[in-house]
Amino acid sequence: MAERIISAVAASGSADVLVIHVNMTVILGFRHVDMLGNIIRAVLRVRESDESGLHVALVLRSDSDPETDERKREYRMQAVASGVPVFDELAQAARGLATLRTVEAHRAKFSAGAD
Repeated sequence: MAERIISAVAASGSADVLVIHVNMTVILGFRHVDMLGNIIRAVLRVRESDESGLHVALVLRSDSDPETDERKREYRMQAVASGVPVFDELAQAARGLATLRTVEAHRAKFSAGAD
């Protein structure tokens, strides 16, 4: 289900960025299914196959519980290794994406001037 939603957003062409905010304490409470793992795998599969240029970022919020933080580290390493930035808070994601926008604007300006 998560993959279909992410793919639909990417295919629509109407979004430049998709920020997925995960409250890990709540999500990890569903012990009968690896909901967070499913979300992470869906993000990575879509990112690998998507050609729209959609940026995807994850916000993994936790309550500083040692077990939750260990899982968070594992998921963070997996996502970052695949090129997906991971943030602890929405404000951090906003600052990171604003910086990315600035870099992309400068690259576009530089590329336009190089022609």
